Formats: sequence, structure tokens, C-alpha cells
Amino acid sequence: MRTASVICGFGESCETLASMDESDVAVGQRLAELRRQKELRQEDFIALLEARGIKWTQTVLSRVEGGKRALKATEAFAAADALGVDVGRLNPSADSLDHRLKSLNLKYREARIAADRAAWAATVAGERLVALMLANEIRCGRSTFTVHGAPHQFLELVAEALAGDDGLARIAVAHDVVGINTAQVERELDEILAADYPDLNPAEDQDDHKDEYIEAEKKAYLRVFADWLPSLEFVEEPNGRFWVDEIDVPPTPPAWVADLAVDVVGDLIVGGKARDGG
Repeated sequence: MRTASVICGFGESCETLASMDESDVAVGQRLAELRRQKELRQEDFIALLEARGIKWTQTVLSRVEGGKRALKATEAFAAADALGVDVGRLNPSADSLDHRLKSLNLKYREARIAADRAAWAATVAGERLVALMLANEIRCGRSTFTVHGAPHQFLELVAEALAGDDGLARIAVAHDVVGINTAQVERELDEILAADYPDLNPAEDQDDHKDEYIEAEKKAYLRVFADWLPSLEFVEEPNGRFWVDEIDVPPTPPAWVADLAVDVVGDLIVGGKARDGG
């Protein structure tokens, strides 16, 4: 028994692939099998290896394919690249059921992560769209809506939807689009700070008391909207989501996102074939 040089397979370290001559034979047989599948003669394969910095003679290749010489890691990667396959394909267990289960499980997890990210992106885009549609309704003189969310959240979403090329969301832009009187917001904010947090110095303490300022700003926006657009009802949601009853855009990811996720995962598992036996 001796320790052979390495090839990295799925879930294996890159320190050892085989510890017995039998494994060297299996690796060599796999290499020969893949080479024949690509319809490469030994001399053609040797030329491909040489282009990748590996100089083999036909004798060396024959010894490797016969299991009489183990592959070095650099040789394994070069051979896999020359064959156009992942280096794990040189692993004798690459076609085993256990390997396939691990491989598909990894692909499944990756697909789920991608689907979750797509769903979240759809949620964010949908909320920004609803906010911008509400802003447009207000600009057109229509303000009788039930808004599931807070006023400051509405304005932040409008600002995000209108972010410039630099990606920065500017609340002043949202004020202009919606028609908010910035001076009124500032007056309300000063009054709330003076009443609720009399010991705070607005000119000096903002960094140390961010939470207090955020709460005061929320109250200021509520007052401004209540005074300016009393028909616009805000109902803040505990889950932090945003939607408007009278504006027909889904607050959650569209059904097609979930359907797409299922299709992607299903295709990975069955290799793109129909799952109903068709």
C-alpha cells in the first residue's frame, strides 16, 4: 500500500485521492475513458497537455492510464482542462450514487439561494413601484388610499425608486415629487424634539441619539401628512412591508418567481426532463 498523488473530487481535500494501487488504476482508467470519449489519440492529448505546461511522453501517458504512475495535482488539473471536464470527473467515485446525491444537493441549495434572492429583489422592486404609483396619484390630486406602511417609509421608497446614477436615494427628491413641504417637516421635527427630548441639542447630539431622531422624524411626517392629506390613511405593518390597498401591485413576490424557483430546482434534479414521467 502506498499514498498516491492527488486529485480533488467533490467534498474531498486536495491532499490525497487514493491510498492504494487499485485507486491509481481506477484514476488511470477514468482518464483513458474520458480521452476516448473525446476521440483524442494519445499523441493529440499529449499535445494538449504540453500547451498547458505538462510535458509527457506517450510512455508516461500509458503508465498513467495503466495505473502504474499516479497523477500529480497539477497534472490532474491540466488533464481535466485539456479534456474540457471538471477535475472531479477524474475521481473514480464521480459517477457513484453518493457523489451524485452530494452534487445535486449542492445545486439544489444554490438554486434555492438564487430563488430567494430573486424573490427578495421582486419584493423590493414591487414596493418601490407601489410607492412611486402612489406618489403619482397624489400628484394627480387623488389621495384617498389606505397605505400599509409608514409615511417615512413611503418617502424612502420613492427616493430609492428615483435614485440617480450614483445609486444614492435622496429624500429631498421624494419631497419634491410627492409635494411635501420640507420646511413644515423641519418645523414639526423641531417641535417634537423640544417636547419629547428637551435635553437634546439638535446641533450636536444627532450622532449619539440617532434612534431618538428617527422616532421624532417619523412623528413629524405623520403630522405633516395628517395635516396635508387627511384622506391618506397610514397603517404601519409589524413585518415592515409596504403596500397600498387600492393600488393593484402585489406586496409579496409574484407567483412566477416561486414557480420559476420550483422549475429550476426540478430541472437540476431530473436533468431538465419532465418530472411527471412525460
